[in-house]
Amino acid sequence: MSPSGTGIAAILAAGGKGVRMGTETPKQFLEIGGRPLFSYSLGTLLGWPEIKVVGMGVPEAFFTEIADCLIRLFPEDTRSGRLFPFVGGRRRQDTAAIGVRAVARRFPAVPFVMVHDAARPFLTRNVLERISETLESGKAFGVGISSPDTLWKMGSSFEPAVLESHLDREGVFRAQTPQGAPVRSFLEAIEKAEANGDPDFTDEAGLLSWAGFPVVLVQGEESNRKVTTPEDLSWAEDYLRTIDTGGDSKKNLMDNPYSHTPKWPRTGHGFDVHPFESGRELWLGGVRIPHSKGLAGHSDADAVIHALCDALLGGLALGDIGRHFPPSDERYRGQKSLFFLERVVGMIREKGYRPYQVDLTIMAERPKISPHVTEMQNVLAKALGISPSDISIKATTTEKLGFVGREEGLGAMATATLVPEV
Repeated sequence: MSPSGTGIAAILAAGGKGVRMGTETPKQFLEIGGRPLFSYSLGTLLGWPEIKVVGMGVPEAFFTEIADCLIRLFPEDTRSGRLFPFVGGRRRQDTAAIGVRAVARRFPAVPFVMVHDAARPFLTRNVLERISETLESGKAFGVGISSPDTLWKMGSSFEPAVLESHLDREGVFRAQTPQGAPVRSFLEAIEKAEANGDPDFTDEAGLLSWAGFPVVLVQGEESNRKVTTPEDLSWAEDYLRTIDTGGDSKKNLMDNPYSHTPKWPRTGHGFDVHPFESGRELWLGGVRIPHSKGLAGHSDADAVIHALCDALLGGLALGDIGRHFPPSDERYRGQKSLFFLERVVGMIREKGYRPYQVDLTIMAERPKISPHVTEMQNVLAKALGISPSDISIKATTTEKLGFVGREEGLGAMATATLVPEV
């Protein structure tokens, strides 16, 4: 679509029960590759610049759960209202009608609308480009692919199935989604159907064609396959691995510059050790602890905070504390480690994440750590922006073994969980 166009609204139809999958959870909400099935096509739609708004129709029983999931996966689009969930209808066409009317009401300036199956995870930009060109001409469309197989007409489905005749493959296509039209045409088709007894249609192209709007075929792709059965789910997992390993199909999804990857919780780990040194103060977890020796280092050598900084940075693959605050930089000589922690938290937030929970382990023979745990939790909670109850601090000895056992120094380990900003 040319830059002068005013965009497309998309409806993601996720209201089905997925009976053929044989699971209590509808197929569109099952996971592949650690992500809900629907999130793949939804991410592609949100990443396509011509898509101005996406409405996702879901079953009422799953509405709250999915609404929360959308906030976690696509926080910016959900907060802005560009992505919104709604309760779908009894039939697919009811869900489509509710969605089309919702976007027409909320976004009256958007002239085109299309409906896509949530269970078709591998929608690509190539298909979206062809759709945009078709909609720009003001035509209704349906995505489809030709059938490479011989087609039979049978007396019944399976067992017993009696072959009646062969069908000519010429001009026969397998329907896919998206399917859509100018908003006005779609609304007119919906109203006409409702005024004529609301007959059943298996897809949007059928409704539009019945209402008198010529439907143009847009070339689809084999990978735009609908996941319906357990076998389809296995295929999707295999296909995703093909993409992830850079196979021939990589261009179809992971190499798609319009892919809109959702954010997931992240976890990082950190570890730090420092030797003891006479004449220095001992700082651990941002708290000054009375002891005969402190820790040697360029800064205040707070091993607990250093390990925590590495865990936070590691959660987003941002390197380590030495990379951002090198000991060769005289600006950091004698610096309190809370300074580093506050800046690391700032880096995390710039990436759209925030600390959620941390688990710290301090390895030392002496001094005794437990009297200072509550104060450490309070100090670190303020720097991290979380509750003290979300900070676990444990202490252990090494049973007189190693440099810790010989009281030559101490060590600290940290695990940090990061979640997307909401």
